[in-house]
Amino acid sequence: MKRRTKLILAAGYVLTFVFVLVATCFIQNYGVGGDSFETSAGLPVLYVNYQETQVNKMNAYVTPIDCGYLRESVSLLDSDGSITFQVISNGHTPVSLGYTLSDAANEYVTEEGTVQAVSSGESGAGGYRLTFKNPLVEDREYCLTLTLADSEDQVYYFYTRVISGQNYRLSDKLDFVWQFNQNTMDPDMSGTVGDYLETSGLNDNSTFADVDIYSSTSMVMWGGLEPAVTGTMATTIKAISADAATIQLRYKVQIYQDASDYTEYYVDEYYTIQWDNNVWHLRDFHRSLSEIPGTSGFEISSNMLRLGVVSPEKTGLLAGETGDGYSAAFVMDGRLWYYDVGNNILTCVMSMDPDDSAACSGDYPYGIKALDIASDGTLYYIVYGYMTGGSHEGENGIAVYVFDPSKNTIQEQAFIPSDRGYEMLMMDVEKLAFMNDNHQLYLCLNDIVYRIDYMTGQAREVIEQLDIENYKLSGDGTILAMPSSPTAQDADQILVYYLDTGQTRTIQSEGKVMRLLGFFQNDIVYGTADPSRVYEDSVGTQIVPMDTLYIADSELNVVRQYSVEGQYIVNVRLNETTVDISLARAVEENGRTVYENMPGDYLVHNEKETEEDIYLTTVDDATMRSETYIQLPSSLSSEVLAGEAVVRDSGEIVFEIDGPAKPAQKYYLYTGDGLYQDYTSLVEAIEDCTQPTGLVVSESKQIVWEKSIRSSEYRTSFNSISQGDMITSVVSAICAYAEGKESVSVDSSMTLSQALAANLTEHTVVNLRGLSLDDVLYFVYADRPVIAQLRENEFVVIVGYNPYYLQVADPSTGEISDWNYETYSQVFEEEGNIFLSYY
Repeated sequence: MKRRTKLILAAGYVLTFVFVLVATCFIQNYGVGGDSFETSAGLPVLYVNYQETQVNKMNAYVTPIDCGYLRESVSLLDSDGSITFQVISNGHTPVSLGYTLSDAANEYVTEEGTVQAVSSGESGAGGYRLTFKNPLVEDREYCLTLTLADSEDQVYYFYTRVISGQNYRLSDKLDFVWQFNQNTMDPDMSGTVGDYLETSGLNDNSTFADVDIYSSTSMVMWGGLEPAVTGTMATTIKAISADAATIQLRYKVQIYQDASDYTEYYVDEYYTIQWDNNVWHLRDFHRSLSEIPGTSGFEISSNMLRLGVVSPEKTGLLAGETGDGYSAAFVMDGRLWYYDVGNNILTCVMSMDPDDSAACSGDYPYGIKALDIASDGTLYYIVYGYMTGGSHEGENGIAVYVFDPSKNTIQEQAFIPSDRGYEMLMMDVEKLAFMNDNHQLYLCLNDIVYRIDYMTGQAREVIEQLDIENYKLSGDGTILAMPSSPTAQDADQILVYYLDTGQTRTIQSEGKVMRLLGFFQNDIVYGTADPSRVYEDSVGTQIVPMDTLYIADSELNVVRQYSVEGQYIVNVRLNETTVDISLARAVEENGRTVYENMPGDYLVHNEKETEEDIYLTTVDDATMRSETYIQLPSSLSSEVLAGEAVVRDSGEIVFEIDGPAKPAQKYYLYTGDGLYQDYTSLVEAIEDCTQPTGLVVSESKQIVWEKSIRSSEYRTSFNSISQGDMITSVVSAICAYAEGKESVSVDSSMTLSQALAANLTEHTVVNLRGLSLDDVLYFVYADRPVIAQLRENEFVVIVGYNPYYLQVADPSTGEISDWNYETYSQVFEEEGNIFLSYY
């Protein structure tokens, strides 16, 4: 069934505000007044009550979303199998609380019913206790949807994951995290804190905006800043097992410069902890700090606008040249800011947080992205995720807005509802969200690229399936290119989409396959290869030896060409001004063509970046370390301006947008702080998990791989393998173990990967080539044996492990025996770490 998504176009829904700005050496009294974008704390909120502590805040949605992709929190059942909730009604009158329990993928419902209200004396006002009708399978995650009905017949949806099990020690885990947090603010506890860190050169200790487990003890201890926590500290359990957990803390601090002058900051911390050998270990720690602009405003000095302590990449700075000079837009403290440089006016365009006194800007899952600043200064931007106010309060989707600085108005142009959560929408927006000069929005939604023209009320599918692993964007974002097929041997064209004009062109070379390599700013780099040279190795990896490399300008005119007679280009890396080229020659070996590495080469390409007049920079501060500034093109004048606007309402146009009938197989990498990225390659997803914690989930929402939750030893019940033909023996043994099959069919022309896929019909075969032995052993721990290549066409099956030995089934002998872990880890690595498994 196709996923259907509505596109709502607002013809003229205008939201406005009044502002007064005073600019001297500071820009002061910024903000939104009058009839602004209306946010409120008006929707109910749910918390999980765990031993008199509120954890795992859940926001109210007015329309359902697919909780199978949500991994915002996981809640542990009490020892009696129940779970207690606290409802913060915010003026609503709850009538009933229902629940639906489904599997972890949200594919089928296991049970549903009504949650029992409990008295105020037992759990406080608004308390509910849920006891499931049937015991949950221990150590298995489920999706829990709660539906709150109020006296006005409005239904609100809340989501969390639940798990049950023995000896989870959640109280101990929470106590460890809370105590560690307190210790970081106590100078006398620096030795205790330092014992848990892995201080190294992986963090240069230059900024308080990003502090992690590799930072110095001084940085983790706040470097003498003496922060004071204000308000409530929000606790969210992101992942948990019997031995480990990832826990998030969000809170606000004040740091005093003197007795009366202080600056406020939002703090977001993630902890991954593990109980091992009767000791708590801190496996990962990350703290992000974001400055909240104070009553004194944004300071300007030396043609620079100070943003303060904030990660530069989180600001999303967009600058444009206008009739009055320049304007810039950026995101900070969860708000969108617009700076008219020529007139020295700074405006808070939109704040989506209902309560500015909230613990932190991340309390509500939304994002803001500035798209374009027109020549008249008009700003186009989108808000995606959870809508905290306006006509779509409580909905989930993408809203398109226009800010007119001459009239001080915000106008909603379109709203696209979605049942995919904030993190999924953020991933789509990061792939592609582009506004051209004709005010046409190119937007990626579930890997389909749409062109949305809200001036004409039309939405058109431009790219049916974005090749997320191989597409490339030009330096200025106006050109998108991708191969005509994700399969290397079938990619006989490169499709080039000009997003600024809507034009589409192709690059092709008769009788050749095309390989897209990337962009130098707006110059496209690609290669050609003979189709007969493209081959698949023994575990299914496609190898493309290219004969020629090309660099073409934005009009596809070739400006550089590179080839070496008798040699092939097997790998290319693009740097800022050079192309590093790996070369090989073809040689015959035992009747087969193999490629022998040759000395590499490089090209120098002088396509220079356009120098920006407005850009981000950093300045060292004696107290706060590195701070972020916006570099401005010229000196500023001082002036006082005031403006006022009105509110206008009008109707909307509704469109239906079809999603893919059968989504492509993808993998989603979740790290401690949420969804990181999606991939078509499982290996790339695992390789990108550089943090000590993380998991990879398939398109079918099945956990395929986890990094931190693996015991130091495990033995599957795999107990036999026949001696004989290598591929047949391995396929027979795996199919018997995984699916209970007594016979298999293997064609002599099949590679091992092909034979396994043809016979393992209830599972998906995955190529793990290039991963370390440590990484692939998760599959063994998940009771999925791993096939390893010893040498060409010689394989063994890893069926268990401990710190010293691998338990290996060898089809050449028909035996299972212990192999030295360190020795064969090196053997596998020398062979190229060629592994196969399944899920």
